[in-house]
Parts: sequence; structure tokens; C-alpha cells
Amino acid sequence: MLKIDHLSTSYTTIDGPVHVINDVDFEIYDNEIFGIAGESGCGKTTLLKALYDIIEFPLVVDSGKLILSGQKNGKDFSYETGQIRNTWWNNISYVPQAAQSVLNPIVPLKNQFLDSIPKADKKNETKEQTLKRVAAYLEELSLSPDLLNAYPFQLSGGMRQRVIIALATFMSPNVVLADEPTTALDVVVQRGILMMLMRLQKQLKNTMVIVSHDMGVHYQITDRMGIMYSGSMIELGKTEDIFNKPIHPYTRMLVGALPRVGDKSQKTGIPGRPPALTNPPPGCRFAPRCPKATEECKKSVPKFREVEKGRFAACHLLNKGWCKMSEKLLEIKNVSKFFQIGGLLSKKKLTAVDEVSIDIDAGKPVILSIVGESGCGKSTLCKMILRLHDPDQGDIILNGRSYKDHKGYNPFQFRLDVQPIFQNPYESFSMRKTVDTYLFNTALRLKIAKNYKEAEKLVDDTLKSVGMSLEVVKGKYPSQFSGGELQRVSIARALITRPKLIIADEPVAAIDASMKMNIVNLFKELKDKYNVSFIYVTHDLSTAYYVSDYIATLYRGCLIEYGQAKEIMDDPAHPYTELLMNAVPRVGEKWDQDLVMPDTEDKEYAITYCKFAPRCPYATEECRKTRPEMKDLSAGRKVLCFHPLNGKIDK
Repeated sequence: MLKIDHLSTSYTTIDGPVHVINDVDFEIYDNEIFGIAGESGCGKTTLLKALYDIIEFPLVVDSGKLILSGQKNGKDFSYETGQIRNTWWNNISYVPQAAQSVLNPIVPLKNQFLDSIPKADKKNETKEQTLKRVAAYLEELSLSPDLLNAYPFQLSGGMRQRVIIALATFMSPNVVLADEPTTALDVVVQRGILMMLMRLQKQLKNTMVIVSHDMGVHYQITDRMGIMYSGSMIELGKTEDIFNKPIHPYTRMLVGALPRVGDKSQKTGIPGRPPALTNPPPGCRFAPRCPKATEECKKSVPKFREVEKGRFAACHLLNKGWCKMSEKLLEIKNVSKFFQIGGLLSKKKLTAVDEVSIDIDAGKPVILSIVGESGCGKSTLCKMILRLHDPDQGDIILNGRSYKDHKGYNPFQFRLDVQPIFQNPYESFSMRKTVDTYLFNTALRLKIAKNYKEAEKLVDDTLKSVGMSLEVVKGKYPSQFSGGELQRVSIARALITRPKLIIADEPVAAIDASMKMNIVNLFKELKDKYNVSFIYVTHDLSTAYYVSDYIATLYRGCLIEYGQAKEIMDDPAHPYTELLMNAVPRVGEKWDQDLVMPDTEDKEYAITYCKFAPRCPYATEECRKTRPEMKDLSAGRKVLCFHPLNGKIDK
């Protein structure tokens, strides 16, 4: 086991010490592959040198220590900083960065193997006997023993790397440290090297520490990993959890920026650069680049602490719940909303939203369309998500924090995370103010930009992402724009905060057909560009089908069908969804019959059996007496119906 005990190191320079490792404290377990990741210059290589006890001028240990302990050949051992070098090759070995350059190009490989093996291990062996052992080991690694007679310059880069790994592991050390072991290798050779490392670790049952800036490498071979930033460990945990549920804002942005084969969505790098180690900021070193940074972040250094069993992170936002691990961006759990209608003597309760449950995953941005007739509860549900109404029953959870937790509610952060786009853009802006005023106020008042110059660049960049520009918008009033242009400005205002969720309530209802498709296409583009999910409220099933990943159908306040857009539109399971589909005007198809229209609306809201039964052509006595329960038709597909239309009844 390797224990890093509050280690701090620095490099001595003419201008004074440069602190590179800052109070790093964690453990690397026996029989695991541990990864260390981070941007260039974050201290990964320096940490690895300290682990291998290469503490030589100008590198200095300021405080803390390293402890290498374990058991070999039935004997316990323990070494600390300053002693670890005494057990090089035997208990710990090192594959340095640019390992291909480590081998002496004019010395045969067999001589380099002989020089690396400690005399104690050779015992009374002859040179030939030792080389025979080496040859046998090379064969175990699927390498030819003929390599021993070759010179390094005669081998390819990948083969030289394999030889270095063979050198480092020949003595079966308890710990192998590898610094960027696959840098500058092609993907085929890289995979071969990584598979070789994995086989060796399983064979030797030892510990490997892999340093790499390639997150794909860590995902493939490491069991646990730590994320470093500017000399500090900021997150640590199981590799799978780091990728699927990152905690620290830096880790989230790092994972979110990864390009993936088959994923054509636009990725954005982390803005800014790491701070200079000669003059780091006083608080959290990631604060200048962090979109969620608070005043506390800028003033004090967060403590690296255990968040849950096996998960560690250093972030002040953990205290506010903003970094709380959650697999869901939004969870709507059995939410209901009631309104009192009528006069004092004829007061009635109207159930506008009736036990609705929907969720949106945090991992990948999606467009969820909420469809249904006017008055079905779409806007009321969105107002509850926007905190304009409080649910009367159930709960809404955003980023793992319940709306019922009023004490922990941070309105400033909520405005950053969730933004609305309303139906009529002319009602979203005052006719007496220029529209750019709203954009600058959003950037400055929510502290997204520090000054007017920063705000100007942010506003201009955001406007350009929606097909406008500050030059076009500046100084103009809402009346000087068309409906489509003003709606684009509304979208830009929502995007300035870089939200996680945008609620778009009938955003194209008042726009002509050509401009409507421009706005809808913009949503699809922005979803991937800004990694933002949309809740798209509409009664237009054509655009919902075109733009959506998922569709939720509401009827009289009830969620009656939910699933992937294509599945629902191509094969509706609920009779009401079928009715909606039949009501869509299509070019080339003439309507030939009337649709069943609703009866008295307040009665239909209040009934305790299936609310659609009075209008349903397939209704049975069961439907008219009992309220159905939500049924799971398949993974992610559900319907509120006794007799789904997917072939189970005779249409």
C-alpha cells in the first residue's frame, strides 16, 4: 500500500520556492490500478516522482511523507520518504514519461536487463542463467526472447515501451508507477500496451499507478482515480463513479469536454487557463474558471474530504448541495396542484396537475416535450418547476435538492441553473427598454461577468450562437424586431447563465412556419453546444415529434403516456395520444370524420375514474369505474391505461 500523508513539495528557483504539490493526502490500495488525471502542469509527474522517492534538487519536500508498505515473500516491509529508493525494482519500480528515450541506444537490451537486476536477486546465477530467466519472462509477456540481442534503435516505439514495462516488472514489484505510458503511440499500439499492463497487474496481483492526461485510458484500465488541479487533489473515487457521477465542477467540465466516437455533438473546452503556480489565487484555485464560484470559493481553500464512502472531493459548493451527486437533473415525484374556482358559495377544487411523475437524467442533455390540449396542466407544471407555484402534493428535486428544502434554497444559484423562455417574446420585454439592457443586466447582476467589458463579450458570443449579434441588437427596442428575432434574443438571454435546464413554454406558437423551424432547429443545436436540457411545452405535435428525445402527454392534469418520441408518435399506446395524432393537420391527408370533443371540463377534471373515459372510443365498464395505474410497457415507456393500444385490444 502507498500512503500519501499530507504531502507538500516545491521547486527551488531563483525567485523563491514554487509550490507544486499542496497538502495531498490519500491512499493507494494493494492489488488495484489507480489513475491520476489532470491538465498539463497540475503536478501529476511531480507527485509520481515523489512516490518513487526521486527527491533531488531542485525538488524539495516541504512537509508530509510517503509510506510504502506491504508484504513480499512472506515478509512485511515498510519504507518512508528517503528510504523508498533503497527498494527500487524490488518493491517499487518506475516507468518514466517518454520511456522510449530511457533505453541506451548503443547498449544491447540483454545488458540493460542485467544492469537493472539487483545483485541480491541474481544470487549465484551465471549471466546465462539470468538471461534465461529474462527470456522466459519475455515469453510470458508475448515478447520474443530474440529482443535481448537487439539494440533499442532497432525497435519501434511501441516495442520499446513494452521492453521498458518488462524491465520495470521483471522483479515482481509490489508497486509499478507509470508516467504517461502510452503517449505518442498510435491507438492500436496503445491498446496493446494497456492490455499488457492489465494482464500484468492480474498476474502479479500488485498495485499500478497510471498517470495520464487521456481520460479514455483511465476509463479503460483503472479501478480508482484521482483528479488533480494546480497541485491539489480535488476529487477521488471509483473510476466508474468519476465518469458517471462527477462531483467537482472541474471534473464535470473535464468529463463533459471528452469527444467520443459516434457522438457528433459539439464539445467545449474549459474556459481560461490553470493559474500560475508562482502566483496562485488565495482561495480555491479553480474559482477563476468555475461558473459556480462564490465569494467563499475565492477567499478560502476548500478541504479535501470524504463525501460518501470511497468518494472524496474538495469543493465549497458541497456544503450548499450544488455538487451533490445525483443521477437525475430533475425529478418530479407525484406532483399535484389544486386551485379553488367559483365564488364564495359555489367554490370548487380544480386539480390542475394530478400526481405527475417525470424525470430527466443528469448525464446527457435531452429535449423533453410536454404535449396536450389547452388546459391540460402543461403551463402549471412548468410554473412549479420554475418555483412560480408550490406543489400542493409531491415533490420536485433539482440536482439532488428538494424544493421542500426552503432553508437550503439559493435563489441566485437557481436562476443560474434554470431559465425560462416564454410564449410571447413581446411580453417578455418592456417596450420602454432596449433589449440589450436585459442581456447586460443578466450577465452583470448574476455575476457571470465581472465588468461591462466581459459582459459585452459574453452577450455578443451568446447572441451569435442564436444567429444574432450585439451589433444588430444594441440600442434597439422590442418593437424594432420581428417575432422570430425577438424570440432568438429571449433564448440568448436564457443562455447567458449557461443553465442546465431551460423551460420553453410554447416558444413558437406565435411564429410563422419558416421561422418556427429555425427556432426548433436552434434548440437541437444548443442542446449539444451548451449541454443544456430543454422542457419544450407545446400543443404542436409535429414540432414535438421533430425536436424531442422524449414526449410526455398530459390530459386533464394527468400524465397519461411517456416515452421516446419516435415510439410514442409512431405507435401510440394511449387512446388520447392516438386522438392527438389524428388531430394533426397533414398535407396530403384530408380529415373525413369529427373527433370526440370534451364534455363539461370541470366535471372531467374532478372524476375519480379514468378521466378520458367519457371521450374514449375503447372505454369499458372498468374504465368508467376505476382509475387506472401507470403501466410500464418497456424500458422508459409507460402509459396510464387499462387497455393500451399496442395490439392488446381490437382497434
